Amino acid sequence: MILEEPKYDVESIKKTLSSDVESLVEYSNMLKGLIANFEQDILNTREKAAVFLKSGQKENYGYLMEKIQETEMRIKTCWGCVAECETQIAHKKDLLRMYVLF
Repeated sequence: MILEEPKYDVESIKKTLSSDVESLVEYSNMLKGLIANFEQDILNTREKAAVFLKSGQKENYGYLMEKIQETEMRIKTCWGCVAECETQIAHKKDLLRMYVLF
């Protein structure tokens, strides 16, 4: 019994891969924008915290420092997602190069 080779629409696969790469790049750029906003938020929050500390409002200062730590964790998570996106982008580009040979 001879099995037939499955037929794939190479052009459709190329388009899908190209679209995936574009979407991942867009998502990665969005995450980098969020990271920039988070970093700016940390700077602003540190300034506010310094004002509270100078005026003796230690409770408010502590709250803002917790907020900074939470934001730093968000940044760390976003960088992990960016790294994963870049890995997927590289993989999909490699697949796309392979399909270009067909």
